[in-house]
Amino acid sequence: MKLFENGQVFQSGELKPTDLLVDEWGLISDIAETGSLASRYPDAQKVDCKGQWLLPAGFDLHVRGMVPGYEHKETIPSLLAAMTNGGWGGMLLMPTGASPIDSGGAVSRLQEALTAAGAGDDVLIAGALTRGLAGEELSSLAGMVSQGVKVVTQVDAAVADAGVLRVAMKYASDFGLLVALQSDTPALSARGVINEGATSYKLGLPGSPAIAQEIGLERDLLLARDTGCRFHAQQVSTARMVDSIRRAKSGGAAVTCDVSIHHLLLTETAVGDYNTACKLSPPLRLEEDRAALIQALADGTIDCVTSSHAPHTEFEKAAPFAEAPFGASALDIALLVGLEKLVQTGEIPLERWLDATAGRPRAILGLPSAELKVGAEARFTIYEPETVGRIDRQAFASKGASSPFLGDTVKGKFLS
Repeated sequence: MKLFENGQVFQSGELKPTDLLVDEWGLISDIAETGSLASRYPDAQKVDCKGQWLLPAGFDLHVRGMVPGYEHKETIPSLLAAMTNGGWGGMLLMPTGASPIDSGGAVSRLQEALTAAGAGDDVLIAGALTRGLAGEELSSLAGMVSQGVKVVTQVDAAVADAGVLRVAMKYASDFGLLVALQSDTPALSARGVINEGATSYKLGLPGSPAIAQEIGLERDLLLARDTGCRFHAQQVSTARMVDSIRRAKSGGAAVTCDVSIHHLLLTETAVGDYNTACKLSPPLRLEEDRAALIQALADGTIDCVTSSHAPHTEFEKAAPFAEAPFGASALDIALLVGLEKLVQTGEIPLERWLDATAGRPRAILGLPSAELKVGAEARFTIYEPETVGRIDRQAFASKGASSPFLGDTVKGKFLS
């Protein structure tokens, strides 16, 4: 047994001075006010948490793990280490390996590799909605469901053909699957490497207009309503997308959505002098978009915050901006920078932040909550709010360390 003493434990929507006992089976077996458990459990291993917060461990709904097949970018052990290092207790892996996860056999093989590496039940696999993520032919949904898949997605590859997507959504609805899409209109965005606007014109780079995502989202919402499928909008990035989600929810649609930590904290100007760490999909948008995303997160219109982790090698990211791959490494640092720049500044209440990073993601997937209560599994992480450190290469357990936040000073640290 372990007795976590003198910490601030998040319970019933607030931090309280509390001691917490975890038994040998990993269950929370007792919770009481500080100083009241030591005499009752004299044989328990003591862990002094003075000055630290015990928080529900996050669940990341959007992780491009790059496995199997791209082990030069990320391995399963490095991915799991980054998850723990970043304060997450679980994650949903996008089907972004060299061969997209689009069949029961592919799911089974990846699950076996995850289990062998020590991954727990809170590491889940999302299947590809269409075969090879090509947007042309439906994947083997029955086979993937038989292996426990709960979510199907296209990740960054939108289904251009509305007819194909409508059929796919109908089948997904029949199987009880959540369809998660990063909405887009490829005819408008195909060449874009940055948000279309002042920065793209200044840098001479082809832009991806915000309306490409906005039109795509309206289409996807209508198709989801028509087919009755549960729909999750990935990587919301503009104020108009927020408006669309808000209208859909107010109309009773079964829709949820997420936003990446990058889009909450950065705008297109972060690209600066061709910084490829800021080449993201979708691209960083304008300040008015960022402000709308913050407000939507605060009021609950946006359900979840994700890392949108997409690791690449330094060599790949050193290419000219137009040729460098999209994505940044964030699994290690997303929660840290969010807690500092959004929660500790007062922009987002801690309760809403934890709901968006731990509570809602698990609820959307039908997983047990991470609530800290007697009888629950001990899904918590220890956060030290006053420690000041630098986001350097050593801050990443991930093999990839390309990040817009690299070099920044951050207040806060996860200890487990």
